[in-house]
Amino acid sequence: MSLTIQNLKNAYELAISNYNTPTFQLGKRFGYMEAILQSFGKLETEVIDGVNSIKLKTVKSDKWWKSDKKETYEAAIIRMAENLLLENNIEIKK
Repeated sequence: MSLTIQNLKNAYELAISNYNTPTFQLGKRFGYMEAILQSFGKLETEVIDGVNSIKLKTVKSDKWWKSDKKETYEAAIIRMAENLLLENNIEIKK
């Protein structure tokens, strides 16, 4: 498979729609999306203790009694994929 925007869209739609996907298949799908983001220069990374890792944003809680949380790896990849697809005027399902 080639690293194209259309393949990113297909992998994105499969990742957000299939909740009963085996873990191995889901991991391959997110790895593939990460590779496409890297090839287009849209993968947001940061150096933590000398190691490059995916940049995770802090999700603010709307409740005063709940603490803020870091987004997961999967949520970060989906967020970056959505941004790349929207930049290229590709309609996505949410």
